[in-house]
Amino acid sequence: EAPEPARSLEELLAELDGLIGLERVKREIHRQVAVLRVEKLRVDAGLKAPTMTRHLVFTGNPGTGKTTVARLVGGIYQALELLSEGHLVEVDRSELVAGYLGQTATKTAEVVASAAGGVLFIDEAYSLTSSGPSGDQYGREAVDTLVKEMEDRRDDLVVIVAGYPAPMETFIGANPGLASRFRTTIEFEDYTDDELVAILLHVAKGADYEVLPEAVERFREVLARTPRGDGFGNGRFSRNALEAAIGHHAWRLRKVDNPTLEQLRQLVGADIVGADERGHHLVGAGHAAGVPEDGRQLVFRPERLGELVIATAVGHHGELHLLHDGQEQPPGLVSGDRRLRVDGDLGRAPRQVDRVDEALA
Repeated sequence: EAPEPARSLEELLAELDGLIGLERVKREIHRQVAVLRVEKLRVDAGLKAPTMTRHLVFTGNPGTGKTTVARLVGGIYQALELLSEGHLVEVDRSELVAGYLGQTATKTAEVVASAAGGVLFIDEAYSLTSSGPSGDQYGREAVDTLVKEMEDRRDDLVVIVAGYPAPMETFIGANPGLASRFRTTIEFEDYTDDELVAILLHVAKGADYEVLPEAVERFREVLARTPRGDGFGNGRFSRNALEAAIGHHAWRLRKVDNPTLEQLRQLVGADIVGADERGHHLVGAGHAAGVPEDGRQLVFRPERLGELVIATAVGHHGELHLLHDGQEQPPGLVSGDRRLRVDGDLGRAPRQVDRVDEALA
C-alpha cells in the first residue's frame, strides 16, 4: 500500500484546534510550534540557536486525549521537518521490560528503534521506577537505555511520557538524564459536562446515530451524579455511555419487524442509563440465571440479539461489555457455562464483570 501523503502544518493544527476542550493543551502546542519553527529558521539562516528539547511530558487522568494529541504532535513535527516520518509508537512498561535482567536493554532499544523518525509515547511511564525489586532493577535498566537512545537519536526522535501528575513528577526526578530532557509538561484537564456531552454527540454522529434532546438531558443527569476522581474515564465515559445506549436501543427494537429509518437512528432518553443502572436494566429484560443480585454482579440469559453475546454486570468502573461471538475474552471476565458456579467463579473476579458463556444457546 502506498503511504498516506504527508499532511500540512495548517491541516494538523486545524485538527488540533477542532478537538473538543483541551484549550490549555492547544495553546501549549501552538507555543511549541512557534518556538521550534523559529529555531529551525535560525539554523537554516546560519544563526546560533539554543538547544531546545522536543520531548514532552503529558499529565492528566485517563481519557483526556493524550494519545490523540501525541499522534498529532508526530505529524506536526514532521511538517516542521523536525522528524523524518512522524509516526506514533505507543507502549507501556510491559513492552519495554523483559523477563530477565540484561534483556531489558535490548528490548527497550528495539522499541526505540521502531519509533525512530517519529514519536515514542510511553503511557504510565512512572511504572518503570515503581517501588519494589521489579521497578528498581528492570525498570531502571529500561530508563537508562531510554536515556541513552534519546541522546543517540536526538535529531530524529521525540519521546512523550504520560501519566498522572504526581507520579510523573517523581518519575522525571528519579533520573538526572530524564530531568534534563523532559523540560516541558503539558497538563490535560478533565472534561467539563458540556464537553462530555459534545463528545457523546460527536461520536454518535460519526456512527450515524441521532441523540434526541431527551437523551442528552438524561445523559446530563447521569453526569451530575457520577463521582469524579482518578478513575473517571472522561472521554471514555462518554464513549462507553454511547455503547451502552446502542445496546439498549437494539434491545428496544428487538420485536420491531420493520423499523423506520428514524427508529434505527434515534436514541431516546430511556436508552441512556447510568453505570449504576445498566446491570439492573438488562437483567430485567432477560432471564435471571440464578445469581444473587447484589447491585454489583449480575448474570443473566437474554434472548437472541443478532450475533451478540450480552454478558454484563456493573464492574468497579461501571462499564458495559458487549462480546461478539468468537471475540477473545478481555481481562476481568470469568468464563463459565450457563450455570456459572457462584461460590467459585465469582469469587475469582471481585468487583469485575461476570460472564455466562453460551448465553444465547
